[in-house]
Amino acid sequence: MANYIYSESGDFSNGVNLTCLDKSIEEYGFGTPFTGIIHEADVITIMFNGSLGTNDQDDLDIIITNHDPDNCAEESDIGTVIGAAGDAESLTQSSTNSTSPIRKLRMSMTDLPSGRYRIGWYYEWALGSASSDFRARVQINDTTDLMYQSQEAKDPGTDQSMPASGYAYIDLTEGNHDIDLDYWAESNTAYIKNARLEIWRAA
Repeated sequence: MANYIYSESGDFSNGVNLTCLDKSIEEYGFGTPFTGIIHEADVITIMFNGSLGTNDQDDLDIIITNHDPDNCAEESDIGTVIGAAGDAESLTQSSTNSTSPIRKLRMSMTDLPSGRYRIGWYYEWALGSASSDFRARVQINDTTDLMYQSQEAKDPGTDQSMPASGYAYIDLTEGNHDIDLDYWAESNTAYIKNARLEIWRAA
């Protein structure tokens, strides 16, 4: 395991979108497997299964330097669309100590026919403390909550992750719709991984 440390304020001049950064690193195809990102305060730790070679380290620095959270979000978060169905996933571990919602995953559906839809979700979560709550929500179009979770961790730490899943039915109008999975912490550090969203038309 090898960690590469960056400063959010010093290395990301335009801010950081962890979902987009995760996707950029995964798509680059480093020779050493990429295993996740941890975000704690100003520190962003990028983790690999082993040490990167000199050229790969230089390329990782270029990805960080060129990271633009505003231009990559729509492209990297979009799910696979098959007729009136779609899915999206973000499998690597992310973390935050924010006390307000942080997006883990977005599924963007374009030109969706009107109808009744089933929206499903799955993720694994952990919290750095047993005395505060991990929080998450699934939200559609940044307005309507389909699910809200606020739960204490039975045992703290990233090796004590817990699965969460569910689904909801909702009537959607014709057009474009965004479905987000957000997470945050009441206090301490929240962790999330293996996040998936799916949608298909029920009627």
